[in-house]
Amino acid sequence: SYYSPVTGGVLTEMTIVAAMHDVISGLEYLHEYHMCHRDLKPQNILINSEGTCKIADFGTAHFFEQEDSMEYRDLHALARSHSRGQLKQTEGTHAFWAPEMMVSDKSTFSGYSQDRWAVGVCAWVFAFGTIPFDGEEDDEIWDKVKNEQPEFPGEIDPGLKELIEGFLVKDPDERLSLPDAQENCWLAK
Repeated sequence: SYYSPVTGGVLTEMTIVAAMHDVISGLEYLHEYHMCHRDLKPQNILINSEGTCKIADFGTAHFFEQEDSMEYRDLHALARSHSRGQLKQTEGTHAFWAPEMMVSDKSTFSGYSQDRWAVGVCAWVFAFGTIPFDGEEDDEIWDKVKNEQPEFPGEIDPGLKELIEGFLVKDPDERLSLPDAQENCWLAK
């Protein structure tokens, strides 16, 4: 996987560029075909001998059978949809959960938007070797995810910072879409 105990997860900027491009492209494909991953994290991002990333471990993935035909969809519209990709059951690794998953009233949330949040957490881990919201207990982490902005522990390229901040927007309707992320100048390197 892309997580390295030797480096603590910290990768070079160009390695992060390649990883983010591949992960975002992989998620675009999944989302276009009515599937969300639900457990995206560095341990579930594999790298092959050519340096290409592949998303792995679909044990908690969800296929939205009730959605329209299997034709290509506009991912910009999907990112803002309140009717597509809705879930009630939380799955995945707590440190990568989006804020909307942590409400107690069991309201629905977008699995697609949750995947986008997890991309931001993965990018953070690749850049800094830590998670953006940390704590001793899950409740402490969840409180920070819902109520605090992450504090960047060091200097990073402004384009990478913009990408991470875009994915870690608390409001899922305002969170960076996958197509918009692909247009980020930092990813075009």
